[in-house]
Amino acid sequence: MTDPQPPSRDPGPALEKMFQFLLWLIPTLEKFPRSQKFLLADRVAPTEIMDHR
Repeated sequence: MTDPQPPSRDPGPALEKMFQFLLWLIPTLEKFPRSQKFLLADRVAPTEIMDHR
């Protein structure tokens, strides 16, 4: 009897694209004025991306 293959560690293309997007987004947001960062956070927080329930 052969041992089953361990699950793949490949995160998939969607997660890879999201990771690459975040690598671009975070340094870009650092250049924004503080007030604009909070405005953006208020708009993004209620979206499905941030809702991980």
